[in-house]
Amino acid sequence: MEGGRGARDIDLNISAPEREEVQGAPNPWTIRKKLSNTVANPNKWVFRFTTMEGGRGATIEGGRGVRDIDLNIPAPEREEVQVAPNPWTIKKKLSNSDANPDRCEIILPIRQVKEHLLPFLLQDKLDILQSGRPILINVINDDIMKAYRIKLGFKNSSPSYMLQETRGLVTEGNFIAGKEIKFRWTRVNQEEEGELHFTLLP
Repeated sequence: MEGGRGARDIDLNISAPEREEVQGAPNPWTIRKKLSNTVANPNKWVFRFTTMEGGRGATIEGGRGVRDIDLNIPAPEREEVQVAPNPWTIKKKLSNSDANPDRCEIILPIRQVKEHLLPFLLQDKLDILQSGRPILINVINDDIMKAYRIKLGFKNSSPSYMLQETRGLVTEGNFIAGKEIKFRWTRVNQEEEGELHFTLLP
């Protein structure tokens, strides 16, 4: 706009351009880190990103004048969950001795344990059990969502596998002779110990 002699006041009204809405992730601030001394240096910086799962990451290096960054972090390979095909594979009716808290043991069906529990134990636990010594396992009562640390051992006189030191489990679970109980073994990955879940049928 130009003006000359006699020009006084000009009212200038320029409308602001419409802002285009940016379509991003629901929570755009998805990558966070604290700056290290290297990152704070304007002449040399290194960003290291680590994915939330699996510990795999990517490193980006650059310096002054770098503008565009293409970041490609490969998704971690998810490990298959190792469980029995039909989770409730160990079933039995509680006997009088099973439901007696003073006996402190629950007999498990030997064939079902061999087929649906032993193959999913960690090797060191399996070696201990096969040597005749009991092992400690996590036992979860799914009805009241409570965890116990129980011994799993082998009874030569039966022969059968059994849960030992079960007083609290039997008392708090309201075990009654004649009720059916079913178990399932779950193990998230190859490194984790796993746990034995159970529920009582009404």
